[in-house]
Amino acid sequence: MRRWMAAAAAVLTLATATAAAAQEATRQPEVYGFAVPQRWEEVDRSRQQNVDMITFVPQGQSLQGWKDMIILQVYREMTALPAESLRERTVSALRAACDEASAGALQTGLSNNYPSAFWITACTRNSQSGQGEIAYFRSLQGNDNLYLVQRVWNTPPFDSSAPAVSDAEKQEAIAILRALTVCQPGDARHPCTQ
Repeated sequence: MRRWMAAAAAVLTLATATAAAAQEATRQPEVYGFAVPQRWEEVDRSRQQNVDMITFVPQGQSLQGWKDMIILQVYREMTALPAESLRERTVSALRAACDEASAGALQTGLSNNYPSAFWITACTRNSQSGQGEIAYFRSLQGNDNLYLVQRVWNTPPFDSSAPAVSDAEKQEAIAILRALTVCQPGDARHPCTQ
């Protein structure tokens, strides 16, 4: 009887593992969506190693002379980087490039059952551009990729008190960050809606 139970357990374990492997093999790649307001236009698209980057500025601005920018980054096959580490990477890069840099608290939650995070940074003066910067960030950790979108304002240099961003600009920035969506075709936990 014990041999039969052990054999049955082994068959059940093998069947479960085989079913999970078959499901993973037939799983469709996740899909992301991102739309910016009409007044924004794409000015650059590049890939550096495993990172796709798309840059947008409002009409009338350029990649060289921007005041407002949106950057969407897709980190291909990077699924093990927690939001805290991603935030710390952005803050460390900012500290290296700025006279003084600060960051708001990390806010986390779920978006279509994927981990999502939001944070804000400020740079008093970027040593390369000579300008100040304020940025809003949002990350989404998918099953296949990590997604990061940021809305950046280029400002005159400032001291410890950052220039005010208007309520209308803040609301638009939040809407832009929320426009990033990720879904998994055929997966009820991360449904794709029309």
